[in-house]
Amino acid sequence: ISNPYETTEDLKETINLLKEHETNGAAATLLLTDWPDVNSVRVGSDGCIRDIGDRLGVADSHGDRLLTYTGVAVFARRFLDLLPEGPSHLVDALLRAVVEDTGGVIGHVPDALFWNDLGTPGRYLDALLRENCAADEESVTEAVAALPIVCEADLADVKPARLALQGSDRGFWRLNDTVLMKSRPDDPDFSRYGEIGRFLHTEDLGGPEVIAVDETDTAVLMEDLGDDTLHRLVHAEPDRRPKLYRLALDALVALQVRGTVALERCPAAESRVFDAEVVRWEHDYFRERFLIAEAGLSVAGLDADLALIGDAVLSQPYVLMHRDYQSQNIVIKDGRARLVDFQGARRGPYAYDLMSLLRDAYVDLDDDLRGELLTYYMSSLTAAGGPAPADLARDATAAGLQRVMQALGAFGFLARVKGKTVFRNHIPLALQHLRDLLKDWRTLSGERPLVRLEETLNQVETS
Repeated sequence: ISNPYETTEDLKETINLLKEHETNGAAATLLLTDWPDVNSVRVGSDGCIRDIGDRLGVADSHGDRLLTYTGVAVFARRFLDLLPEGPSHLVDALLRAVVEDTGGVIGHVPDALFWNDLGTPGRYLDALLRENCAADEESVTEAVAALPIVCEADLADVKPARLALQGSDRGFWRLNDTVLMKSRPDDPDFSRYGEIGRFLHTEDLGGPEVIAVDETDTAVLMEDLGDDTLHRLVHAEPDRRPKLYRLALDALVALQVRGTVALERCPAAESRVFDAEVVRWEHDYFRERFLIAEAGLSVAGLDADLALIGDAVLSQPYVLMHRDYQSQNIVIKDGRARLVDFQGARRGPYAYDLMSLLRDAYVDLDDDLRGELLTYYMSSLTAAGGPAPADLARDATAAGLQRVMQALGAFGFLARVKGKTVFRNHIPLALQHLRDLLKDWRTLSGERPLVRLEETLNQVETS
């Protein structure tokens, strides 16, 4: 028997497989599972295997199922007699047993089985990303180098260097002057990544050049923008903060003005809208992932305050938005800001990206600099022919509240669900942003104070 199992439950399933083989008298008993992408073993209603990969041309019969061989099996000694001298293929021997030995090959199909097909480099990497598990780094780099998209780009001889991850479930590797992004096969935004990336690069809006896209392996090969994120630079060189942030705002204005005009050339971004449903989702994310799960608080009575914030956000002029325009997603290269992690781009309120940057939970900007940058942004937006907001202070405050609540929900989710507890380090600054923005809201003319939200945040401080 071949058995890769390690846990107690796995051992129980192995014992069940052995018992099945002892009672069925078969030459071989195969552990099978339902894996639609590669199902090729035809099993009859009696459990007997009738064909593998259509090699025997057996006609479909009522009750037949197509399943996948897991690589785990129990073999009787008589099955070994079917193997020729020297190297041979297991499938050949199994098919011979199917033909020559009545009931010779039986399928054992557990009700539930934790199994994954690692038969290609792409599937091996998919499993690592799906389960967020550790693996031998040498094996991982070999799998990356063996991906078709890498081989076709003549990069197979380059040793991949894995890049540090933040909150993403995607994997990134550097290969010379390119970067490989590997998504999970169930990534709903994968196809958007390639389309939006190409759009942002073609329109000179800061996106990396997309060199190749492999839909089968959900992989993208793109230009390497380097390691000089805005986040790294402003912490390493605090005196350069004003200049660096102006570069980020220049890129934002270009995105909001030229990008919005060109949106029809990017259906992936144009078709998505930051609408009332998204606003409610972000509110629920904040309540469920941060207030309830992370802070352990009751959230009763917040609906009216959250609705007021949402209405103020949704009433703003709409532009092309990045959706996560913060310091770790902006790279400074050759004197300009470049963009990453842009797969969430869509039409949305202009101040959301602005406040993602200026109320970033990863960088603590002082109030004076934030005020200077707001003035710089407004003059740049006007000069570029962008929208003319009726009330920048109200729009910025509302969008800031909306964005920071979303960030707190994300920190709670990443820490508690994904096990990335390092994100808890950013909760204090995000909370301070939220408290400051609530104070700013109180100063707005004609706006009702968000008393219930303020009270709830006071409980976070003492809980």
